[in-house]
Amino acid sequence: MKIFNHIKDRHFPEGYPEWIQIAIDDVVSEFLHKVSETFDLSTINNIFDIGSLNGIESVKFTEKLNNVSVYTFEPNKESYNNVLISTEDNDNILVSKLAVSDFNGKSDFFITYENMGGSSLLEPMLLNKTGYQNEKTEVDVVKLSDWCPQNNIDSIDLMWMDTQGSELNIFKGMGDLLYTVKGIYVESSNIPYYHGAANKNDVIQYLSEYGLQLVHESYHDAYEGDFTFIRK
Repeated sequence: MKIFNHIKDRHFPEGYPEWIQIAIDDVVSEFLHKVSETFDLSTINNIFDIGSLNGIESVKFTEKLNNVSVYTFEPNKESYNNVLISTEDNDNILVSKLAVSDFNGKSDFFITYENMGGSSLLEPMLLNKTGYQNEKTEVDVVKLSDWCPQNNIDSIDLMWMDTQGSELNIFKGMGDLLYTVKGIYVESSNIPYYHGAANKNDVIQYLSEYGLQLVHESYHDAYEGDFTFIRK
């Protein structure tokens, strides 16, 4: 098992502690367990890790599944560099410095340094939750209904997403590709805290229309939680 003590960011300037690494491993394992209740994990070929932050989850998937390909997206320049460090020498992971949404082009990206995971395509609205916006930069944005065919990908088996309010836009940008997805682990908001952010109820309704059923939810606080969907 790969150790990530050498990955450093503003939250962990001395490197990621062991307890964080264990927690990440546990959450990835639990998600795969829920997927395995419906699908044979040997059929999982492509995983999309969108809003990766540090790349650790991407590596965990390659440790737990044989011959899987992980496509990792991280537009934040500082986080992107950490993803490259985490995933170096792993031929099963393709890292792209791209944001994902429902359009192709360029967009403002709002960086919140005191909460690097709070950086988003969407402008922060509740600063007590996101932290102050310290920088606005421009990033490249893709929608998966175009990006996947361009990269010879015709199906996505699993999605792991932490995109700070953009999750519904990403799903809308997938088109019929969303019908190929077996399982999704996604952070979403109970009380949106970005301008134009998705609400979890809208996400649940939208995914249900594509045959993806909510099977588990857990909340970080009053604002947000993590939601697992499995195709039924």
